[in-house]
Amino acid sequence: MNTPINPPGLQRMLVALDPFDSNDLLEGYVYRIASWSNADVVLLLVCELAQETLILFRKQLLPPEQLEEEIQSREKALEPQLMDLAVRLRKAGIKVFPRLAHGRKIGDMILKAASAEGAQLIVMGNRSHGAIKSLLIGSVTDYVLHRTDIPLLIIPDDSPRGGDESSPLV
Repeated sequence: MNTPINPPGLQRMLVALDPFDSNDLLEGYVYRIASWSNADVVLLLVCELAQETLILFRKQLLPPEQLEEEIQSREKALEPQLMDLAVRLRKAGIKVFPRLAHGRKIGDMILKAASAEGAQLIVMGNRSHGAIKSLLIGSVTDYVLHRTDIPLLIIPDDSPRGGDESSPLV
């Protein structure tokens, strides 16, 4: 195995995970980049609150305690997905920092976390929504792409797997 090198500027990368995807494709790419660069990996999973929940809260039909319970319930449901990936990467020798955030605007949460964590690279997947749906609703990836100064690596959902047979994650 090659000795990891640390290219200038790549000491920490933020990987924005999709709670509705297995993130297997991202995992292979993250493993290869982190192994090659010896960069720390911040795994970010944003817990998005349902629009209906926020509307009820704003109209004061949902008490703050119930909103907090809703957030905790959603985070509890997502935490195993985040921690499972963190454990697999750690077993492969990658230095990982799992982060769970919550908010309504996922793109803003990713940008805020990348800045706070000092990331030199953001890695995201890009699910195909179809041309019409993407035009109408946009995408988190597009949102981040047009609002960040940090290099962004976008892994399309139809790209070949980032790992290879020698990768312990494949």
